[in-house]
Amino acid sequence: MYLSNEFNKKLCYNIHAERGIPMKEMIVLSDSHLHNDIVKNIIHRYPNIHECIHCGDLQDDYHALSQLTHLTIVRGNNDYNDLPLIDFLSVSNHKIMICHGHYQNVEDTDYHLIEEAKKNKCNFICYGHTHDPTFYQREGIYILNPGSVAFPRGGHVFVPSYAIVLFEDVPIVNFYHAKTHECINHLVFENIKQEKKSFFAFFKRKH
Repeated sequence: MYLSNEFNKKLCYNIHAERGIPMKEMIVLSDSHLHNDIVKNIIHRYPNIHECIHCGDLQDDYHALSQLTHLTIVRGNNDYNDLPLIDFLSVSNHKIMICHGHYQNVEDTDYHLIEEAKKNKCNFICYGHTHDPTFYQREGIYILNPGSVAFPRGGHVFVPSYAIVLFEDVPIVNFYHAKTHECINHLVFENIKQEKKSFFAFFKRKH
């Protein structure tokens, strides 16, 4: 199930301010490739968010980020250090699996991601590697790729990006430009919609 703009009805504004109640938020970013400065800038922009995930390919000195105690980092295919290949977090009622995705062959399929999540009883996946921002649900599991904060490769979403997750019963994901911090949901979800249309058009032609 692709989570469209219609699904994410509370896009691009601060739910905390409107409701006046605490909510779990989490920054998700990936593939910074030698740009620790961008990572720090994004995290420092949100001092009230106390959980952050980096989905690998830091390709930089992760010790330089050690003062960010709420940052969870996994190892990407360009990271040569002792970071874990996979990690897990629990936020609200969600168990999150974090990986880069290269060992799960994410450029070709999400099958291995989903099977790994099932094996570890996770209902939310954060991964990177493709540099292509996306968010959808399949087999009861939410799947998020925040894109790359430094080197976008997302087709129609050719801007550096990161995501912020608002954890309610149904998670809400907003995507942002990594340099201007403008909301780019219209780019990401429109791209997902077009990919879905293209798939069904191809299927009809072939079958």
